[in-house]
Amino acid sequence: MDPFIKLKKSETAIYVVGRTQGYRFTLEVLEAVGLPLEIFVYQRKPIISNTAYEDAFVNIASPGDLEEYPVGAPACAAKPFFRLSVVDLVFRSISLAEDAWTAIQGDIDQLIETMKFMNNLSVEEEVSFGTAPVESSSSSSPSAPVSSSSSLVSSSSSSS
Repeated sequence: MDPFIKLKKSETAIYVVGRTQGYRFTLEVLEAVGLPLEIFVYQRKPIISNTAYEDAFVNIASPGDLEEYPVGAPACAAKPFFRLSVVDLVFRSISLAEDAWTAIQGDIDQLIETMKFMNNLSVEEEVSFGTAPVESSSSSSPSAPVSSSSSLVSSSSSSS
């Protein structure tokens, strides 16, 4: 099944050009298929001599971010990134907010496309290590491969 995300966007209801000093919108992931709801990456930044902190939205998660960053809070201070399913953003103007919304939509589209690509695997190569076991048509249990160095050790110790 192809990855899917459904968002809810809420925004400032009243904006008067030249008078309103800020514009706000929130995004919440309502539904996700093939990936987690928590696609918004945050960074926890210490403030006031490390006695308090601020969580700042950084980006839309990449597939690597989805695997690496925990949900809800950073794992430790040395790894300050984490993911949430909501983001609340404030901008100086409606045009900056619209630019950010366009960029976020593009990043989510890229995440969905990348997840589709990653779900479509093809065998590129098969690699074997060590000595392959001898196949027996009547044997149902796998036999352990014997490395060439083990064979040499066995041979030299039996000839003494």
